[in-house]
Amino acid sequence: MLDAEGVCRWAVGHSGRSPLSNGPERVPERIVGAQYLASLDVSAEGALVDLPRVGCPMLLRPRIR
Repeated sequence: MLDAEGVCRWAVGHSGRSPLSNGPERVPERIVGAQYLASLDVSAEGALVDLPRVGCPMLLRPRIR
């Protein structure tokens, strides 16, 4: 889930499991707190889109500590 500024506050793995699960679909901890930049959609002109789309990978900038 992205907040109003595009920062990831929580995420769910592909299988719908909680981000705290220990299964193979576990969401990497580095995603939480990362800044959303764009999504990759090969059906769009230029392949980059400004808003998240279902089934499209998202590009995130890692949080800076």
